[in-house]
Amino acid sequence: MTMMRRTGAWGLALAALLLAAGPAGASDGVRATPSVRHQEASPKPTASAPASAPRTSRAGDGQDGLAKGRGKDDQDIAARLETLGRLGSLVGADRYLSAADRSQLSGEISGEIAGLTQLKAKIDADGSADALRGDTEDIYGGFRVYAVERPKVDLVRGSDDLLWQCSNRLHDLPGQVSALLAKLPAASPVPAQAQPLLADAQRQIATACADAQAAHDEVIGLTPGGYPGNQPAIDEARAKLKAARDALGQLSSDLKQVVTLLRADAGSGHASDARKNRA
Repeated sequence: MTMMRRTGAWGLALAALLLAAGPAGASDGVRATPSVRHQEASPKPTASAPASAPRTSRAGDGQDGLAKGRGKDDQDIAARLETLGRLGSLVGADRYLSAADRSQLSGEISGEIAGLTQLKAKIDADGSADALRGDTEDIYGGFRVYAVERPKVDLVRGSDDLLWQCSNRLHDLPGQVSALLAKLPAASPVPAQAQPLLADAQRQIATACADAQAAHDEVIGLTPGGYPGNQPAIDEARAKLKAARDALGQLSSDLKQVVTLLRADAGSGHASDARKNRA
């Protein structure tokens, strides 16, 4: 086998493996802790405490009850601040985020941290059950850390990762492979055999890049105030991002099949014939 053919096969294999590995930031979003996962919605009335009846915030109206209520609120705020801090670290370290998205997400996270910190100070100073009740509701209704901001950050990071791949690695990949195959000996059947695979590879790239852009556009403008009406957009963005990754998986399969064709051709005698012709 010639050096050109050996280098080409390994290069394609490497490209296929890189694509199969998936986007770098796809799976490292922050997860909610079990103690707060179910608490994104505001507390709902129960049969024993109907919506029309006065409700205390987590505890009774006495000072002991207020202290317990403030303590639970402080725990929930601390959990959200920890989540936001980790989200901020992920956004700051993600080299695939666009500058505009990094700036926007960082600003949103900083704003929510500042808002929750101010809310904690207000809760700690609340002197009545009514005041505490309203501030408790604001932990959920005013910020939506788990229902909106966390999935938004995860989805924007995932889509920006794929869009970076589209711009910097994928846009001319089939053309590069075609150029490689054009250098094979004239007797090699690989260029003709690979053409349907390369055509499908081009389609998969177009699908992946379009779906990644659609996922990005679904969520980049979401705000806490849009909850719960913005949940279908989050679900749609997740579906689009999955479809984009599935397309990259098919692209990887196409390239691996080209590698298989090259390896089979390497043992077919075409390389030996080419060397004889040059002698």
